[in-house]
Amino acid sequence: MKMSALVRSEHAFESDVAELEAALALPSFSPALLDEDAEAAVEADWGIVAAVAALLGLAIAVVAYICSVCEARSFDACRDAVVNYFGGGC
Repeated sequence: MKMSALVRSEHAFESDVAELEAALALPSFSPALLDEDAEAAVEADWGIVAAVAALLGLAIAVVAYICSVCEARSFDACRDAVVNYFGGGC
C-alpha cells in the first residue's frame, strides 16, 4: 500500500514538474503575443509617458534658469524668484 502511494506521488510530482517546465518555457510577456491593437495601446501609453517626461524636464529647466538668473541659492529664494519672475522679474 505504501508503494502504490509512493508511485502516485512520484507521478504527481513528475506532472507538476512538467507543467512548471512548460510554463517557464514561454516568456510571460512577449511582444509576439500582442496583437496589433494591443501594440498600438502600449505605444500610445509610452507616448504619453514620454510627453509628460518632456514637459516635466522643460519645467525643471525653466525653474533652474530662473533661479540662476535671479541668483537664488536656496529653495525658498528659488521659489520666491519663480513666483516673482512671472509677476515682474527678479
